[in-house]
Amino acid sequence: MCDLINHCKLKKLGGFCPNAAGVKENMDRNIFGDFSSGYLLRAKERMPKQGMSQPWLQSHNVLMDYWRYKVMPYGKELEFQPKLVNKDGGSKRSVAVSRL
Repeated sequence: MCDLINHCKLKKLGGFCPNAAGVKENMDRNIFGDFSSGYLLRAKERMPKQGMSQPWLQSHNVLMDYWRYKVMPYGKELEFQPKLVNKDGGSKRSVAVSRL
């Protein structure tokens, strides 16, 4: 998250929003894996789900995550918004609209 915020500051962007258009959801797995604790099982339907492919799939692999989020460039799964500018020349915050 901090890297994304720093990227926006460096590129003078107003914000970012994930784009999950066309992502096929994996209804069988949540982000916590196959835990069998009662409180997780009772809340299974409310837990975030994963997609079927990267970047919407939790790898639980530190090296892969480091490569994906620190080395590789950002992909089409993120939409960056330009910084909005007031009529007086000052900037105002961009509001991200979720399409999920």
